[in-house]
Amino acid sequence: AETVTIHLVDSQGTSLNVSSVQHVTFAPGVAVRLVLVRLNATIVGEPTNITVNALDQYGNIAVTEICNVTVVAKGSLTETAIPFTTSMQTIFGSSTADVVHGVGYVVMTTFTSETVTFSLRDSTNGALDV
Repeated sequence: AETVTIHLVDSQGTSLNVSSVQHVTFAPGVAVRLVLVRLNATIVGEPTNITVNALDQYGNIAVTEICNVTVVAKGSLTETAIPFTTSMQTIFGSSTADVVHGVGYVVMTTFTSETVTFSLRDSTNGALDV
């Protein structure tokens, strides 16, 4: 959110009281889509955060959004054998990102030098574009 201060200026020298000041806060709107954040190259065997952002219609992070979305990974060599790790388990091929305050992530590791393609699967029952 951004707050803008609006005040008046007596540019004509009328001597009118222009001391009024207003503060207007602009906040992100409701989420309309979920997007994956672009990744740079990572190192084989190193855990990597895959980030999902919930965005409003203007591309701002929709900080009021709370939802789940499935992140799907497909390796160019290992297909769906891409491991995602959580605090409780290792899951292959896909994992759920818990989006809170407009941002969520999953942790992925590949043990093969390959290109991994990520996509999102709707867990919001069609409420948001993915």
